[in-house]
Amino acid sequence: MNKQEIEKAIEELKYQEDMRAKGIDYQVDNLVINTAVSALEKQIPKKPEWNLQNDAILCPCCGLDLMGGVEIDSEIDPEHCWNCGQAIDWRNEDE
Repeated sequence: MNKQEIEKAIEELKYQEDMRAKGIDYQVDNLVINTAVSALEKQIPKKPEWNLQNDAILCPCCGLDLMGGVEIDSEIDPEHCWNCGQAIDWRNEDE
């Protein structure tokens, strides 16, 4: 899902909202609905995946190395994946 697809989905959903406000029944394309759902799902934080063999911490959605070579003990913990935008949950299981 790229920026252009997301922007098109937003535009289409706003158009649907306008049509319904005017009393016009308007069907939304399934691609628009799927894009909107995917974008919303990425806002739900997911735990990163630990790859101890390669000393990497991976995005649970796209597999990007979130640390990009930075030491695992570093204070750098991105809130979102730089590649796909997935929200990352860094909390310990005890929290």
